[in-house]
Amino acid sequence: MKYIKVILFVIIGCLVFSSANAELSKESIYKQLKSTYKGMESISFNYSLSNNPNLMGSIQAKKGNKYIITMAERDIFCNGETIWNVSKYDKKAIISQYEEDDDALSIENIFFYFLDKYKPSKLTKESTSKGSSHYVLTLIPRSSDNEYQGIQSITLWLGHNDLEITRVQLDSINGVNEFFISNITRNKTIKDSLFNFTPPEDMEIIDFR
Repeated sequence: MKYIKVILFVIIGCLVFSSANAELSKESIYKQLKSTYKGMESISFNYSLSNNPNLMGSIQAKKGNKYIITMAERDIFCNGETIWNVSKYDKKAIISQYEEDDDALSIENIFFYFLDKYKPSKLTKESTSKGSSHYVLTLIPRSSDNEYQGIQSITLWLGHNDLEITRVQLDSINGVNEFFISNITRNKTIKDSLFNFTPPEDMEIIDFR
């Protein structure tokens, strides 16, 4: 479940901005990030872990604690009330009750409250051998009391021309995790029914509700 929790943090980096100036400060980029982040109703994107390309998947999320995390061997469904943790390999689904917690690592908290706890610390520029350029923005806790779930800093790579985030690095007490992000869609209409899971008849069910 630690890996699942880390994946949820990736959502903070999955934002596309409508325009960009030629030169931006760390404060102005952060302001746009926070504004867009708080205004989202839904988001979907693909991700992969930089040090293990085989660990990849996708996330769809919607306000109301609704999300789907899809991986090669496991899917996680949450409709805001119930969580289905589905193992594709052994055809087993663990069902549990969703419990809201203001301090918990959840998609809802990330959508609305996470950025309030962090501030921009450093902005640099980076160019690749392929000719693409990125702003690299680092966020740190506003104070030692604001460090959220052990995340000590967050580094975001943003396209120089469109400020689309393509990479996220999380430095925590448990180490460093880095993700590549692609195919971001914000505010897509997603039906609530999509976040429900109906197990097939041959699937083993373990219900902890």
